[in-house]
Amino acid sequence: MIILLALALGVKAQEGFSISPFVGFAGSGIGIKNDNENVQSYTGMKVGFAGGLKFQYEFAKPFLVEFQSFYNRCGYSLTVPETGMSEHIDFYMDFISIPFLIGYNFYVGENDNFIISPKVGIAPNIFVNTFAKYQDEEFDTKVDNKVDWRGILELEFTWKINSLMSVFMNVNGRAGWGIITYSNISDFVSDWKDPGIYNYVVSGNLGLKFKITNREKEVYEFY
Repeated sequence: MIILLALALGVKAQEGFSISPFVGFAGSGIGIKNDNENVQSYTGMKVGFAGGLKFQYEFAKPFLVEFQSFYNRCGYSLTVPETGMSEHIDFYMDFISIPFLIGYNFYVGENDNFIISPKVGIAPNIFVNTFAKYQDEEFDTKVDNKVDWRGILELEFTWKINSLMSVFMNVNGRAGWGIITYSNISDFVSDWKDPGIYNYVVSGNLGLKFKITNREKEVYEFY
């Protein structure tokens, strides 16, 4: 005799798609590969900016996937040590970031009005312009690798305004494992060779989230 022990229980799971424009500020710095002359101690962070869009899909509350596309300007400063700290250079990098993240929404309060969302992902970056300022002059810099890859961690806080719109702020950190090198630094700083750098960015952003879809579906659990 075959005894059927499985009973199906229908439960509700929410899913939704949203689009979010945002702007923010970023601080960028570097780590130097093969730092034999302690050049790292002569570097500093510079403040930049970002702006773009992100697209989020909560495929099964509270799990989400997110795609972002935004423009960055950030950079770093460097004082060449062989010159007695007299040759100060500011480097700037303009690039497009296209991170892909997965995350989890922690809903807080009545009617889920506040959300805390930790996320993790990968962020390819495409360089569109790089330049340096040295002795009050601007120089084009030639980045040898036009794309680098970075891991990204993000923590986001969202406040619900109504059923279709929310305001959010987030902070994220992006660190690259690709080495960025310049092929023409010696054009404007004599007898100094670019050692290659790892770039990292910490940014904070503010934006609006517009819910495009927001529906519930039946999910069946078997016992």
